[in-house]
Amino acid sequence: MNCVGMFRRVRVEEYRQQLYRTTYRHGDLVEPDLVVQLDSFTGKPASARKLQAVSPFSPYPLQMLVEEDWGYSKAHVATWEKEHQHHVGVLDAIGARYLQFDQLDDAERCFKRCVELSASRHLYERLADVYARRGDRQQWQATLDAFLAKPDYALDHASIRVRVANHFMDERQWDQALPYAKAAAETHAAWAMDCLVRCYESMHNYDEGEKWLLERINHYGSGEFMWYSWCRRTGHGDLAAARAAVETRLTREGESASGVSAGMFLLCEDRLEEAYQAFARQQLANKDPAAGLLAATVAAELEETDDRDAALELVISEGGKYQLNGQRRNSLIALAQMWLRTLQSEKPAIDAGKLKKLHDKADFDQLYIDYFASRILDNEDRADEAETFLRLCASLPRDHIACTLARTRLREQGLDPDAAPDEHPDKTVPSAAEPVTPE
Repeated sequence: MNCVGMFRRVRVEEYRQQLYRTTYRHGDLVEPDLVVQLDSFTGKPASARKLQAVSPFSPYPLQMLVEEDWGYSKAHVATWEKEHQHHVGVLDAIGARYLQFDQLDDAERCFKRCVELSASRHLYERLADVYARRGDRQQWQATLDAFLAKPDYALDHASIRVRVANHFMDERQWDQALPYAKAAAETHAAWAMDCLVRCYESMHNYDEGEKWLLERINHYGSGEFMWYSWCRRTGHGDLAAARAAVETRLTREGESASGVSAGMFLLCEDRLEEAYQAFARQQLANKDPAAGLLAATVAAELEETDDRDAALELVISEGGKYQLNGQRRNSLIALAQMWLRTLQSEKPAIDAGKLKKLHDKADFDQLYIDYFASRILDNEDRADEAETFLRLCASLPRDHIACTLARTRLREQGLDPDAAPDEHPDKTVPSAAEPVTPE
């Protein structure tokens, strides 16, 4: 049946492509046919120019030209903005370009007109982005609150509320975050309930946090690893029940169970050999540098130097092929290079100052950098320096494997994970941080 279904899907795609080709061949140089070409075919700037020549007052090619051919469009956008004050698509495209080039007054003007014409969520978000770029968070919040007064036809209100709640949580303003997170979670969207769980965790309201976490798990029929991780990370909740739920899932799924999450569970349970195997399988499967470094640190703890070095070499050689949300994990690849180079030197002691610099430059993987730095230093019997990085990783509680592992390890050492680190960088990763480029 699967083969038959696949054959049918292939045939449907062939018919679709044939229909597009036939439509293109029989199209005329009139606006409706050219609009279809503009939406359906590659070579969009050329198609937009053709449509503009046939229908000079049509807004459709202008939007496409602004988005796809800025070199041509930038000399015309002032005129197009004035002539198309009633077309959201054109104004949105022009405003996005102004925002891209930090022309904030011009962007604000475009997006203000857009929200007068349409109650679309992304238009309010773009107007709010203008105020955020200026550092005017009060107006940013007011703009998003204005959208919440509009009718909601899907989960747009919940999405905005989660965005506002996350901002306040990043600023450690939990009381301001909570009303937005609670209202979003009432939709029972998984990501909205996750936001509320994080808020309650940060406020140390563990009873409410676990209640909503279990609500999420019961609603969607999965989330055993999330529950176990939460119990380990917070030191609260029904750890025994969460452990049993994960064991049941591992028994059911075997080696196909979620690689890094399964490895996290096994590592927390001190089943190091199995944890290494889980991380190594995940690294081989998708080349994820995080899985490779997790495998390497566990191998180092097991004193399996060949396995450690093999994992690091694979991070360096293949890690660039893996992307998370469209971004390479360059900081993790750079860390693997630094560690392997240190191991191959005459005095294999990694430079803690260079680790700190990598922390400062790290992008979205800063928590992983801190955790791996602590494990490398601990493996070199440099406990005090390792604790500093471990506390940096543990200082922002969140549903992240590195944070869970860091807080678990601190508790195992009889230390309080919530104690402030001796030195703490910015609460959030600076958006202007210098990007890390592997050697």
